[in-house]
Amino acid sequence: MERDYSGWFVKYRLDLDTLTTAFPEIMVWSRSYFDPPDSNFYELVPLCLVRGETDEDSYLVLLIPGKALRYNLNDMTYKKLCDVEGIDIEGFPGFMYASAYQYIETLSCV
Repeated sequence: MERDYSGWFVKYRLDLDTLTTAFPEIMVWSRSYFDPPDSNFYELVPLCLVRGETDEDSYLVLLIPGKALRYNLNDMTYKKLCDVEGIDIEGFPGFMYASAYQYIETLSCV
């Protein structure tokens, strides 16, 4: 990116069609009278972008209702990491500011 914040480009894409086919529960219809007709909303929260040694090794950790997924950004495949119980992301009440952090082994106190 340039100093004037120009020069943006798309580095990764997320294929929502693949995810909604495998997990139809993430797609919800418009909830409000003010939303455009036939608008879709997706109940998913991107938790963390994990950068690999190369761009091909990078992946995205997503939270969907009841599951955490690893989404490979290179070949657009996914893998379930674990089941997540007791968390309701409908409307994102508790996840507006959700964060995840990578574990970094260090000898210093953090």
